[in-house]
Amino acid sequence: MEMRKLLLVDPSPSFCAALSEILGSVYDLRVCYDGAQAMTQLESFSPDVLVTDLTLPAVDGITLIKAAAGKIHKLAILVTTRFSSPYIENALAQNGVDYLMFKPCDIRALVERIGDLSMQAGSVPPPSICTGTGNLLLMLGLNAGRKGYAYLEQIIELFRQDPGRSLTKELYPAVGRKNQAGAASVERAVRGVIQTAWENRDEAVWRLYLTPGRGGAVARPTNRAFIATIAHIMSKQEQKRA
Repeated sequence: MEMRKLLLVDPSPSFCAALSEILGSVYDLRVCYDGAQAMTQLESFSPDVLVTDLTLPAVDGITLIKAAAGKIHKLAILVTTRFSSPYIENALAQNGVDYLMFKPCDIRALVERIGDLSMQAGSVPPPSICTGTGNLLLMLGLNAGRKGYAYLEQIIELFRQDPGRSLTKELYPAVGRKNQAGAASVERAVRGVIQTAWENRDEAVWRLYLTPGRGGAVARPTNRAFIATIAHIMSKQEQKRA
């Protein structure tokens, strides 16, 4: 079966490298770091799927998307961006953009969406069951490179399965055994990654998911409150998809 053509456009070499490592063996992949290169590839490469950031050097993402939408050969379009506005949302809708994902985004979730759009999801490495949770944790500013982040993903999934289980007596030890760590180390790592994210938080983003206190700001949540909140959000999203 012939590989589908994917054009990836993003000014970040590290972002492109991370995606290329996963998708390079699945798609006929071309990578561009600016809009001018991408405009050329639209014609010469004729991709089936376009994945592009909106903020590009030389030629902006909206111009690129309009050019893609005008091609006779219909292609799937996925857009990534850090910012949006009514103008941007209207431009994306008018030019047939299939999916919009806000950065920072979970690479695993992005790979899954690309697979959905290209209709060959079975050829893409399967996403983690924690993909949605990871995406939300990244939006809240948690550092994916810290152990506490990985522990949190696992604990939240276990908590979703049985909210009545004790963190201290059951969940921390269970995750510790899985990762060859003590329960106390798991608790400290989780507390630390939440604390750091809260201290450096984007207040507007945190208020979308956690209830602000009397002063209007989101107070530092306990481990249990944070875990319960994220687990509840993910369960509600899963119910909507069902």
